[in-house]
Amino acid sequence: MRRGPGTGATLVLEFLESIFTKASREARALGYVYETIALKHRHRRRKADWQEHIRRCRKATLESARKARNKNSILILGSGPLLEIPMEELLQEFGKITLLDVVHPREVRAKWGKDARVELIDADLLGIAAGLIGWKGGALPQPAPPDLKSYGADFILSANCLSQLAIKPRQYLEGAVSENTLDLYCESLSAAHLASIKAAGVSHLVIADFESRVTEEDGTVVDRSEPFFDRASLRLLESWDWNLAPAGEFYKRKAIAMTAGAFTIL
Repeated sequence: MRRGPGTGATLVLEFLESIFTKASREARALGYVYETIALKHRHRRRKADWQEHIRRCRKATLESARKARNKNSILILGSGPLLEIPMEELLQEFGKITLLDVVHPREVRAKWGKDARVELIDADLLGIAAGLIGWKGGALPQPAPPDLKSYGADFILSANCLSQLAIKPRQYLEGAVSENTLDLYCESLSAAHLASIKAAGVSHLVIADFESRVTEEDGTVVDRSEPFFDRASLRLLESWDWNLAPAGEFYKRKAIAMTAGAFTIL
């Protein structure tokens, strides 16, 4: 997507910050580091537009987490910059929070890295990053998510990462395999993420966007798309609109909005 005008300085800032962010070689090669930093800066630019989305995410998380039978530990997948995570409130409910993601921004490490109640773990949620970097044709690396049950969590939150899991692998493989192969592969990645949560056998919540719309200035929808995951495997609890990128953020005169929601796995 083309960014709007006046963002050159921000792009340089994002790039420089990504250089000094701790991450694996695979995370850098696949673009996860830069995307995490860009997300944080995008939120700063569009804080007012994202306010309702973040409020709904935090509210849904707290309402669901408070229903957990035991509250010794909560595992958060795709924690990233922690924009949608009500950390302080969750620490009032649970004895420990484990943050699992491929990249933890510097300010997250600075604020929570020394807190005895919080554990930060660098992990590829799909288990394919190294395989993709080393892929030279043939069978694509199959998803091998971490064994979430081994963390002993009483509640698991998938935090706005389900729709994003396939994006970087797809971009990396674009042109190397057919579109149909890419579609099926992306679906398998999302399915593996959900299966890993379900296999843990504990209370959980999945927060994810499930429709994107590009609109003209008059509100006309010119493009509509859905991410690569099976809605039939999920039960929607609630949904809301997310004004992701008003005109000027990605496109000069077009805006991007999403519909997001809170789900449980069937």
